[in-house]
Amino acid sequence: MRQSVRAILASVAVVGFAAAVFLIWPASDPLAGVDAVILRSTGTTITVAEQELRILLSERNIDVVPIAAQADATIEVTDVHLNRIEALNPQSTNEAEAADTTVVSAVCLVTHLRTGKVSRMDFTLRLDGERVEAKLVPRRSWLSF
Repeated sequence: MRQSVRAILASVAVVGFAAAVFLIWPASDPLAGVDAVILRSTGTTITVAEQELRILLSERNIDVVPIAAQADATIEVTDVHLNRIEALNPQSTNEAEAADTTVVSAVCLVTHLRTGKVSRMDFTLRLDGERVEAKLVPRRSWLSF
């Protein structure tokens, strides 16, 4: 009886550990090994967001090229959303509290031109008064579609 309880507890522990590793493991980077991309957008793209995306790509040593023949992948910017958050305290002397926050979010579909593999990345641009923060994060494979 005790051995069967131990076996069950060990099995539950192994399954729990495997599930935790699966959920915590970072997503692979769809832009790994990419040297050049072509940017495409569907619908409205906010100019500041596109400029920040270009800066993020250049920081990763990825060139934005004008024609697909020179690119390793395409990045299609879709689902662009603009949110404005009111200042916490407009009369404050603290700049972080007095400034409105604007958040631009978009989904970037990355298509590798050699393999045809499509991956999703989440782009977020946050504007707080004088501060600009941009992130391009790979989406986990089980959340992609």
